[in-house]
Amino acid sequence: MASIEQDSAGTSRSLLAMP
Repeated sequence: MASIEQDSAGTSRSLLAMP
């Protein structure tokens, strides 16, 4: 399962989706 990071704006995103 991909790790999920939450930014200061509260937007959740998959770390695997980052370049």
